Amino acid sequence: MPRKSAKHRQRGPKERGPYTGKPVQARVIADHLAGYSNRRIAREEGIDRKTVDRILTQNEVVERMARYQQELLSLVPKAIGVYDEALSSDDERVRVTVATKLMEGLLVMPRGNAQQIGEMAERALMNEMIFGKSQDLDLEVPEAVAKIKDKCLPLLAGQELEKPCDR
Repeated sequence: MPRKSAKHRQRGPKERGPYTGKPVQARVIADHLAGYSNRRIAREEGIDRKTVDRILTQNEVVERMARYQQELLSLVPKAIGVYDEALSSDDERVRVTVATKLMEGLLVMPRGNAQQIGEMAERALMNEMIFGKSQDLDLEVPEAVAKIKDKCLPLLAGQELEKPCDR
């Protein structure tokens, strides 16, 4: 049997690109960058999870994602500067909104507690007003308020507390 010429030799698996079309590959990459799981991407595209893995582990895709990640990381100092400026704003609403979003984003505080935070701020402000007026006018305050006052006086003087004084 005659041998086939080198021209007609079949390429090996390393030389062959994926059989998946470019539009599907682009959607897989976009969905991955959007944070979707490989399982979800495979289900939505109607392809095998191994195909999704193969697409995402191609050298050019890995290099492109590394470039994107590097670009995003280079923006971090600018973003921190924007947060710093916003937190130094003269507008209290801007400062509170930015601080709240920052705390939520860093998972220090659960999302969606703006109403609860507003209520705490109102109580603290009300307590501060009561304490200030009672001192200015030398008035007796109710016993329940006096207990709060004793706990909160260090806070009003700018000292740190062991426990919050909003109750």
